[in-house]
Amino acid sequence: MTATSPSRPPLPPNISTKSSSTASLSQLSAVAGSKTSSSAPRASSRVPPATRRDVPIQDPTSESATLSLIRRTLVTDGSHGADPRASPRPIEGILPPLTSSNEVDVQLYAIVAIIIKDFVNSWYSKITPDRTFIDEVIQIIAHCSRALEQRVRQIDVTEMLLDELPVLVERHIHAYRISTTAQAALQYGESPRRIYHSLNPHPALDLSLTAEEQRLRESAYRQLLIQGALAVLLPTEDLANACLRTLVTDIIADLILGQALAERVCQPWFLHGAVSKVVEIVTSAPSKAAANKAILQQQGRQSRLEQFGLLTANKAHQKGHSSNRSQSLLSAWFWTLLQYAFVAYQSMRFILVGMAHAQTLPTRVRSRGVDTTAAPSPSKGNSPSSVHGKPDPDGSGTRAILDYRVFSCISTILDLSIRMPWLAASLSFWQHILVDGLGGYGSASSTLDKFLYHNLSSRVLSPSLLPPLLLQVRATLFPNNSIGPPAPPPPSVEEAKFIRSRAARGILSLFPQPVARKLFAASGGDEQEIQEAMSTEVEDSILCWTNDVHLNKHLIYSILEHIILRLVPEMEGKTPSEILADRGIVLDDEEMVLVDIERNGKM
Repeated sequence: MTATSPSRPPLPPNISTKSSSTASLSQLSAVAGSKTSSSAPRASSRVPPATRRDVPIQDPTSESATLSLIRRTLVTDGSHGADPRASPRPIEGILPPLTSSNEVDVQLYAIVAIIIKDFVNSWYSKITPDRTFIDEVIQIIAHCSRALEQRVRQIDVTEMLLDELPVLVERHIHAYRISTTAQAALQYGESPRRIYHSLNPHPALDLSLTAEEQRLRESAYRQLLIQGALAVLLPTEDLANACLRTLVTDIIADLILGQALAERVCQPWFLHGAVSKVVEIVTSAPSKAAANKAILQQQGRQSRLEQFGLLTANKAHQKGHSSNRSQSLLSAWFWTLLQYAFVAYQSMRFILVGMAHAQTLPTRVRSRGVDTTAAPSPSKGNSPSSVHGKPDPDGSGTRAILDYRVFSCISTILDLSIRMPWLAASLSFWQHILVDGLGGYGSASSTLDKFLYHNLSSRVLSPSLLPPLLLQVRATLFPNNSIGPPAPPPPSVEEAKFIRSRAARGILSLFPQPVARKLFAASGGDEQEIQEAMSTEVEDSILCWTNDVHLNKHLIYSILEHIILRLVPEMEGKTPSEILADRGIVLDDEEMVLVDIERNGKM
């Protein structure tokens, strides 16, 4: 009994005779495949591995990957419309708004999606496919974010970032340098951490506890902050839902503030890497522009004979040397002078136009805190109440831009009082003349002050910079859009040293070479030795106060506490249970985490 081969349909008439051999080969392959189909599995239609390697991997921070992550995690089934071929609805039309900016909402929802995916869906999807609980969590987060945005609009963000937070940084640097001096070690005979904690204490950190007790104390402190903030921001019906309130508190306190802030941001290698990234962002665009300008100048110097190939390379080289040797110095001086003149003209035009516009701006009336120039009380430690105050409607407490503590903080970071005391004294003298001298040209609400404030708030601290900043935060804290295993392991000791050295070289690149050599006292030796000496000096003097993870937690927790109290001043002097009692909600002892911080002290 002979096997009949499967009948093949006739070829279309438009197939030429040149493809007959190909058709016969296909027929033989089909017959061979029919004979072995009973014993061999069917061939896969996937792309071969060699071909798949050529497909580029999608960037997890790209717009398409971000929107896909949000839709997969936060958008319920059926939200894309009845027709599957229809284009998906925009995110702002499906999810509740978080802020007044769609670009900011996308970046915030991406962070929320990562947390929901790795923290909630990992166990909630095993219980039930219902997404009602996830939708309620999203509604609570949206309500809190909109309430926070309204509170951000009521405070002076420029003053908080440039005047209040630098106080905490400057205090941290002073306490670190005092605790690490040899005189302090000889006098107290204790570790630098204990000396630092005595100078700059924080209720969440205690050296007398074990590692596990310290971890629980920090967790309770973060829970206390978030519970107090949610007790003010959430509506009453959401506060009454203990399950939702506890879940949102755990997400923010343990994941965002615990894993991301306390375990990563406080690490020295993370702070040094952040410095390198900031320097790269600042210096990348000018370097590319300078490279393109050099290429264009080099192309423009070519003669027409050389462009059309009528002049050989050797003759062109000899001609260039003979003709340009006498003009190179004069040409370089001329173009440098022209460039400086153009920069000076643009700067003067910017200042004059800006000062003329500043005269029409309204008088600055901002909330003003307690005078931060006074020495901090040792009993208060890092409490933000020492730099946080009440609104001053008369404007008498408005601080001048030139009197902001960010300038003093920069001087402390560079240690100008030791390196160049004459420079620090000269800058302080001119600051005093402009702010408190005759005429008050730089005093609060003066023309110069309004000009500086307008440019800082509209250009340096522009709201348009927030989406890219959130994108960088997400890429740094959550690599590959995940919290867990995809995150890279901590660097080794040698890698951490390399990261710190790279950050030091990045800081040096911000200074002109003559200024860097004067500031960091580098002289003698060849160029490589000078650069290594300056890099070592930057590591030992500027980056040294970020080398201890425990001391970094003092600074990070102080900044976090100050920002929360600035946005939610109702928490000052009250515990979360007292705030909830004022709103008519009484909790059991097992529902609210009441730690020693709450029982023995106020915020």
